[in-house]
Amino acid sequence: MHGVPVYNSVREALAEHDASTSVLFVPGFAAGDSIMEAASGGIELVTAITEGIPVHDTMRALAFARMEGCTVIGRTVPVCSLPAS
Repeated sequence: MHGVPVYNSVREALAEHDASTSVLFVPGFAAGDSIMEAASGGIELVTAITEGIPVHDTMRALAFARMEGCTVIGRTVPVCSLPAS
């Protein structure tokens, strides 16, 4: 779009570009799934700037990210997700 590549998934984007970090600009209801997609796609660090993420979605996404070795940071993330050891 306007000379900027657009992809349908994180995996598709990573097939074309080398990246280890993702910044989420999505509404609260979509943030949990977006964190999990980034983590499952191989992203190592996710910064979630979204406000109003449902607490249950956050906890589920953080647990999933931890299992994938992904760190999640953000000003509204109630618990830091540390990489799996």
